[in-house]
Amino acid sequence: AFGLFSGLSLFLSIRTTTHAAHQAPMLEIAARQRTLAETYTKDILLQRAGVQADPATIASLLQQSASALLLGGVAPAEDGDDDEARMPAATGMLLKRQISQEGRLVHDLAATGVALLAGKRGPMRLTAREHLPPRLTQIQRLIVLTGLTSNVSLNVARTMGQADDARVSRLIRQQILLGILGLLVFGLLS
Repeated sequence: AFGLFSGLSLFLSIRTTTHAAHQAPMLEIAARQRTLAETYTKDILLQRAGVQADPATIASLLQQSASALLLGGVAPAEDGDDDEARMPAATGMLLKRQISQEGRLVHDLAATGVALLAGKRGPMRLTAREHLPPRLTQIQRLIVLTGLTSNVSLNVARTMGQADDARVSRLIRQQILLGILGLLVFGLLS
């Protein structure tokens, strides 16, 4: 009986810590999305002012990372920041919805940046169901979309962190229950 309880306890611990280890790259990439959204906007404004910048690469990093967070796969490395990260697909309906919304916002942010650089004026068709006033300039729209993308990216990272906390709390409760059951069984057997 002791071996059974010890084995079950070990199995639960390994399962929880293995899952948590796979979550670390996802959390890093989710947190990086906020910075990338802000960098994208800065690069658009710099390029518009005639300074060399590469917003297209940043937009690609944002889009590929959002896809990897949702579907699993490889999130690309950002120059000078981190290595590419292989990750599993997102789990949980709330997290999937948040990452999907982030992906739509990234699309809208990138499209707005391209329109701004091309000199296009007027409202654009947005895919993330944002309700922006039509009188906004492209620069104002870009700034608003940057804030929305950053905020949703923060929510994604929070949801991931809360899920990890919940898994650890569940493991602690299971370990306590196993300890109590073990004491009861060993008390009855002796």
